[in-house]
Amino acid sequence: MFDAIGEKTLYIFAISNAITIPMVWALYPESNQRTLEDMDLLFAADTPWTWDAERTFAQLKLSLIALESSAFYSLHTTMFRTVIPRRACQTAWAPSQRTAATAYPAFGAYYLPRSRRGYATESEEHDLVIIGGGVAGYVAAIKAGQEGLKASVWSRLGSEVTVVEFLGQIGGPGMDAEISKQAQKLLGKQGIKFLTGTKVVSGDDSGSTVTLNVEAAKGGKEKTLDADVVLVAIGRRPYTAGLGLENIGIDIDDKGRLVIDQEYRTKSEHIRVIGDCTFGPMLAHKAEEEAVAAIEYITKGHGHVNYAAIPSVMYTYPEVAWVGQNEAEVKASGVEYRVGSFPFSANSRAKTNLDSEGQVKFIADAKTDRILGVHIIGPNAGEMIAEATLAIEYGASSEDVARTCHAHPTLAEAFKEAAMATYSKAIHF
Repeated sequence: MFDAIGEKTLYIFAISNAITIPMVWALYPESNQRTLEDMDLLFAADTPWTWDAERTFAQLKLSLIALESSAFYSLHTTMFRTVIPRRACQTAWAPSQRTAATAYPAFGAYYLPRSRRGYATESEEHDLVIIGGGVAGYVAAIKAGQEGLKASVWSRLGSEVTVVEFLGQIGGPGMDAEISKQAQKLLGKQGIKFLTGTKVVSGDDSGSTVTLNVEAAKGGKEKTLDADVVLVAIGRRPYTAGLGLENIGIDIDDKGRLVIDQEYRTKSEHIRVIGDCTFGPMLAHKAEEEAVAAIEYITKGHGHVNYAAIPSVMYTYPEVAWVGQNEAEVKASGVEYRVGSFPFSANSRAKTNLDSEGQVKFIADAKTDRILGVHIIGPNAGEMIAEATLAIEYGASSEDVARTCHAHPTLAEAFKEAAMATYSKAIHF
């Protein structure tokens, strides 16, 4: 694919997600045996999984110019911080994101006394309040979004965690309401408290702790919360500051996203934009698919990303993952549908692993049987959602999955049985 570029010069600007692997390492019950100092080592400069960028680019027959931020000087010239201007015939650009603007200027984006690298604090126990109960609430960021931690980790390390969410459910609009309700119940068992349908009125960090005044989203009597740590996790927004957009005339929509066509081209056709500053979810794997598609458009004239088949994973314990539409979205579309669910409590592998909370939920078109959405909460949900994504990508039906042999004993059998349940024919439940 890259060889096809030929005489042209292609620059790909991206920001690697260097935080995910260490975070996932810390998420599961066995992390109770790990200290904060152990976790802090994950951020050391000599971490064993440091990306060898030069080797990667060499394998792809590309020239690595810089690993620092860049900005456009003119339509064909890019300025890096430490190297001379470079000219390109085609440019694939992946600007990043930052935390959404907060309405709580009293304490900014976060308040964390005695903090260092997100995890390593002088005391393992803090009373923590997270403002925002969407996915970002569990990937709540420290230090302007550069280093993160998960609410369920804090809870298991001895902190009292309270999540304040404006909407009536956690997990954001993409999560199925039934799954959201179960997630809240299971996370509640870990000691995490939820105040849904609640808004923050004001905050004050002038003392030794942070004081928040909250009330019902529809208005009502105020309530006071005191916390050692407050994380504002109300979402993310495109970050385009300092990119030199004024030098190239790229349009920005009312949400701060760069305006592109279906081939990721901006108004300047040789500049293509992918990732967080365009439409769709702000997910690394979505941006990766777009990067491949953008290069295919440049080299072959065609590319493909199916935005109906972009999976989302909530890296809590238990995990939550989904792809496609949730039940409320399908109902709103007016399509007749069937639902099939299968609990992990009836799955032999989950029971053997002593980790059997959660379920797999299928939503299928009642007339065509085509899978419209799959939602999973439970062990290895993030791994299992791949099969659902493949099914939706290729227009599979519930019967297609039900007729596919799944090894025994595996967690994936719950996926097959949920498909069978859309016909009320699950075997083990």
